Amino acid sequence: MRSGFSLIELLIVVALLGILSSSVVVAANPTKRLAQARDAQRKTNIGEIANALQANYTTFGQYPQENGCDSSIGTKENGNCPPSSPTGEWDVVSPFYQALVGQQLLKVLPVDPKNDSTYYYRYEPKGANQNPCKDENTVCRFWIGARLESPSDPASPVFRCSDDETLNDGVGCKEVSNFYK
Repeated sequence: MRSGFSLIELLIVVALLGILSSSVVVAANPTKRLAQARDAQRKTNIGEIANALQANYTTFGQYPQENGCDSSIGTKENGNCPPSSPTGEWDVVSPFYQALVGQQLLKVLPVDPKNDSTYYYRYEPKGANQNPCKDENTVCRFWIGARLESPSDPASPVFRCSDDETLNDGVGCKEVSNFYK
C-alpha cells in the first residue's frame, strides 16, 4: 500500500481546485458578469458602426446627416435624445441608417443589448458651419456611443468612438465621462 499522492495526481487535484474556484467566482456575481458581457457587445457594435462611418467618409467625403437625434431606440427630429416616445429601433429612413445599411456598409445596424431609454446607441455628427468643419454642406466629424452598465471606471460610464479632436477626451474609441465632451 502506498501513501501520499504522486506529482501527477497532485497537479490534477490542484487543477481541479482551480477550475472549481473560478466557477465559484463567476457564480458569485452573475449579474455583474452579464452586464460586462453586454458592455463587451456594446463596444464591439459601436466599433463596427464607427468603421462603417469611416468607410462612408472614404467613399463619399462626409459622414451621414442626422434627423436631430438618431438612436437605436428611435429618432427625434428636434430636441434632446433619447426620444420621449421610443420606437425601439433605428429610423430606417434616416440619412444615418440609409448611409450605412442602404449603401451596404453594414448588413444591419446593431442595437443595444437592452435597447431601452437608458441603454441605447446614439449617433451625433458635426457639420455645417461647426468648427472644425469648413464647408457648410458637409459633415466632417462624428461620434457614436453607448452607456455602459459596468464601466472599468465609474467616472467614465460611456463608450464612445469619435474622430472629433475638439472633444475633451479626444479621438478614438474609449470609455469617457459623457457623450458630449
